[in-house]
Amino acid sequence: MFAKRLFNVLVVLVLGIVGFFAFRVAAEAGTPGRYSSRYNQTRQTAESVEVAGSIPEVRIDAEDYSFTVPETISAGWVRIILTNSGAEPHHIQFLRLNDGVTANQFIDALKQDIGPALAMVKEVGGVAPIHPSESASAILNLPVGDYVVLCLIPSPSDQTPHHAKGMFKSLKVEVGAIVAAEPSADLTVHMKDFQFDMPDSLPAGALTVEVINDGPESHEFNIHRLEDGKTANDVLEFLNGAGGPPPFTPVGGLNGLGIGLKGYAELNLEPGTYIVICMIPSPKAEGHPHFTLGMIKQFTVESAASTNFPTGKFIKAGRTNYGLLFNADGTFSVFEGENTFIRATYTVEGNVFTERSNTGGCETNESFTYTFDGTNLTFNYVGNPDDDTACAGRHADFNNATYTLVE
Repeated sequence: MFAKRLFNVLVVLVLGIVGFFAFRVAAEAGTPGRYSSRYNQTRQTAESVEVAGSIPEVRIDAEDYSFTVPETISAGWVRIILTNSGAEPHHIQFLRLNDGVTANQFIDALKQDIGPALAMVKEVGGVAPIHPSESASAILNLPVGDYVVLCLIPSPSDQTPHHAKGMFKSLKVEVGAIVAAEPSADLTVHMKDFQFDMPDSLPAGALTVEVINDGPESHEFNIHRLEDGKTANDVLEFLNGAGGPPPFTPVGGLNGLGIGLKGYAELNLEPGTYIVICMIPSPKAEGHPHFTLGMIKQFTVESAASTNFPTGKFIKAGRTNYGLLFNADGTFSVFEGENTFIRATYTVEGNVFTERSNTGGCETNESFTYTFDGTNLTFNYVGNPDDDTACAGRHADFNNATYTLVE
């Protein structure tokens, strides 16, 4: 009864993700890919990739009910830009067919039972649901192979999934002439059973989020903006059949990722209150969606930075090529020479600078007072600096530290 009631609620909500994954019975085990950095005195680096060009872009138009998709896409890192030209919400899910499986075999299996069909594929991400007239993008790592892409959101009028109305395409991913390096991110989010490891606040504006599925089940990173005055509890009540209009609006993110995989969600969020949610059901918990097991998180999006806070490249006092680079969009980085160690986000209120996220694995929302005389920028902890000594790098960078603006 729970599953049936939940499905009916989600149909009203026009989100078909649960219906897609509800019959997935098993997933192969994965090894969590935790990272660390200079802030923890160790750092993992990505494999060296020879860059022959920028990340290829594939523009996909979603209508009611079809996709405009190229027949072939180059393997490797690819930016997928989805535009919703229809009158209903749409998303796109990329599925790599297992070796030896054809698109026709998958289609035939999908018509019979979604369970056996899903055993034929691997989820490699996609662009999460967006409203009509909106666009969103995600960067996926596509291995060579045969694929299908589809939209699984049901129509509110007849509850028929969009893929059954024609939003289903097959394509090939082939070795291309351009080899793109893995993109850089402003912050990293880890998904695991059953939580999102991410900050409580993000800066407004453009933000690239590395999303890693530590498993051991498939997960998704779907973002929704809450209506004014609503909370994550209102969402849970709605999904449990409370009735009324949906208390949130889909604004993109990253669709289903298999175990051990990652992708990049390219966000452009306005200030407000949001949730990130995973609706994939758990085969180990009688098919209950992951959000019922704790995989829903409320967060805020705040104005990026105060106009009074200086931006630019700063060198630390007593050093020659080590410093901080602050951007007006609320992002900053720690560098030495040409090497960037840490990427992070920040907000400023009055004379208080707050680090909201970082790729260094440190606790977030640490605050510092700052002074700037036009040339020199000095930071001091709000509270006891010794409380942050576990994060040695940040402690050294912000504990009564002065930087000089150089450009």
